Amino acid sequence: MAHAAAEPNAGGGNTMVAIGSAAGACIAAALGLAGVVPWATAPVATVLAANALLFEGARIAVRLWEARSREHSGFATGVSFEVLGGIGGIALGVLAIAGLAPSRSVALATALLGSALILGSRSHTRANASAASSRVELTCGIAAVALGVAALLGVEPRVLGLSGIAAVGASVLVVSSTAARRRGP
Repeated sequence: MAHAAAEPNAGGGNTMVAIGSAAGACIAAALGLAGVVPWATAPVATVLAANALLFEGARIAVRLWEARSREHSGFATGVSFEVLGGIGGIALGVLAIAGLAPSRSVALATALLGSALILGSRSHTRANASAASSRVELTCGIAAVALGVAALLGVEPRVLGLSGIAAVGASVLVVSSTAARRRGP
């Protein structure tokens, strides 16, 4: 009986972790852009944004599972990209924290997370989310990829990397907050 009661809101914990991580990523990125310990805030913001994307992908997976969708292409493509992008972003963020080419790691993570947003944006329509959520992810993903590539090319890597990470965090924050509001209490 308790298991059946927990099923309707099974994605709620994922949503709250995604919202908290995304907000933390935006705050850390803003602090880094303001010059507050930028060598530490960039890798931390990267890990937080990647974690937010990972849990956003998990939330969508739960939503699709709850709907018992017959069409598995949304689960196999969109959710996989967000989850895998989140895992890769966490790995790159940890490398940056460890001091292994931190500027390059953050820039690469920015491009990777942006790509995951772009490729995963289609999964929102399959999970009965609004079309606006899909457009927010797509737009922020394109911005993050462009900023990440420019940072990889050496154009203000700290500023562009942190800006791209902030775009990823803002995207997940908006999409997850919208999903939480739509789901209700």
